[in-house]
Amino acid sequence: MKHFGVCIKERLYSTKLIRDEYARIDDDKESFDNSFVDVLLVGSTILSYPKDEILPYLNEVKKYYNSLDKLSSKLRNNLNDIRKWCKILDTPKAQWDDKLISFFNKAKEDSFTLSYKDIKERQSHFDFEKSIEGRRYSDAYCKELYDDAMYNYDLNMKYFSSLSQKDFNKQVDDFLKKNDRFYEIFDLNSYKNVSGIYVMILDEYKQVYVGVASDIYKRIRQHWTKHKPLDRLVFGSIDSSKLSIDSFRALDTTRILVMADKSYYDSEDKYIRKFNKKYVLNRITGGFKMFGFAEAIDSRIKHKLL
Repeated sequence: MKHFGVCIKERLYSTKLIRDEYARIDDDKESFDNSFVDVLLVGSTILSYPKDEILPYLNEVKKYYNSLDKLSSKLRNNLNDIRKWCKILDTPKAQWDDKLISFFNKAKEDSFTLSYKDIKERQSHFDFEKSIEGRRYSDAYCKELYDDAMYNYDLNMKYFSSLSQKDFNKQVDDFLKKNDRFYEIFDLNSYKNVSGIYVMILDEYKQVYVGVASDIYKRIRQHWTKHKPLDRLVFGSIDSSKLSIDSFRALDTTRILVMADKSYYDSEDKYIRKFNKKYVLNRITGGFKMFGFAEAIDSRIKHKLL
């Protein structure tokens, strides 16, 4: 089957979004997000714990890392940081050398340090018998993620059904009239290695997604073939989180608009704002997010699902 000139095959998932395939609990239950250790080492989060609670755990992780034949650069950094924290927790401050003092002061200045309450909640999500680092979610937490995702899915479907097809079509028509550098395309193959802004239109759901790419062909294909991990399906509140564009499949995209442009990146948010936000699938505003996930959370575009 060809869609926009591209061969589409059914493999793990159907060529359209269906409810039964939306949220899956993978057998390995690995965290898509950082491991518990990764989060623990952010800023001075370790100091949120009582010493006699956290030090035995750090020693266990250190022992595990030392047992590995080979460490990735990330694990090596983790091990080095854990060694420093163990020394900080187990050595009088008067005996710290300059490097340890500098490490400690830098950690204390980090604004992303988590409170004891927050890190303990995060800790409860993992099965430490299966992964001492906290890379495997517990069965109970996976079930919680699944239930939240499906509740949010049903809210989104009800929301899509409430929208006017006539008004949605007018939004797209008006956009094309007012932005004449955009045009509808029918063959994605012509946009390999072409940079610019694209608008994916999902007529059945009365939604658009505005994106930018250095390779429009490759980026849209990524949207069609990606699958959001269970812990990334809900973005923020379950009562306002939008479905991700990556949860939809290839045949859900019914029209594609493109503006080829080498200086495309800073224009994304401008074109997102051209549409009424109730018709927009983008979860966050456009443009570069200097502070990563934390800034993305602050720049969410929500739907009123209730």
